[in-house]
Formats: sequence, structure tokens, C-alpha cells
Amino acid sequence: MIDKLGYVLLGFVALVLPGLMLSLVIYPKKESFDAWQRLAISVGLSALVDVYIAVVLSWPGFKLLAAVPFFAGVFVFSGALAIVAYFRGGLQVISAYKNSLIGSLRKARVPAQEQGPPAEKLGEIKPEKESPEHGDK
Repeated sequence: MIDKLGYVLLGFVALVLPGLMLSLVIYPKKESFDAWQRLAISVGLSALVDVYIAVVLSWPGFKLLAAVPFFAGVFVFSGALAIVAYFRGGLQVISAYKNSLIGSLRKARVPAQEQGPPAEKLGEIKPEKESPEHGDK
């Protein structure tokens, strides 16, 4: 079970992380893309980066094309890009996406205390009770 979880996490790292860091270096502002566009661009750029890392590791002088050197190369490349993205202000985009995601999740949740009877939900107006000040005249 843990092996499968490790494969999923390493697959996510290889499929998204290098492209995400590269997109944050190239386009450091949140207004450049929304979250879904940035995710799609990250997957595409990650495929390119992963192929480039594999080609470099498989050169005849290196002969290092195996899982450990490949993921080490992905982490080193992503770490270097994260440092560059930090200085360009691109890592603030991730926190902005995180805050907007948390805000939308909070809006989607409806607390149980705020739920009223069905008549209030349909917009019907309840007659007000008379107050003692405006009693019988």
C-alpha cells in the first residue's frame, strides 16, 4: 500500500512540479492564468522538462537513466526554479490560489444553524407578531 502511495506522489512530482515551477518563473503574476490554465501548462511543461532530463541522463558518458537519478534531477531542477521563482515573486501565486480555493470551499459549506424552515428558503414572508407597544387602540 505504501509503495502505491509513493508511486502516486512521485508521479505527481514528475508530472506537475517542474512545469509548475517553470510556469511561475516565466509568468510570475496571478493575472497571467487562472488555476486550471496554469495546471494544464504545468503538465505540458513538465513533460518537456522530464524528457529533457531523461535525455541528459541517458547520454553515453552518463548512463544514469534510472529512477533514483531521474527523480533527483527532477527535484534539483524544480528546486533551482523555485529559487528563481521566489526572487521573481512567482511563489506568491501559489498562496493566492490556495487562499481563493479555501475561500470557495468555505462558501460552499452551509452551516446547520443557518438553515431555516422551507418557507423561509422559498422567500415567503412570515407575518410579524404585534409588539406590546402597538397593541389594541
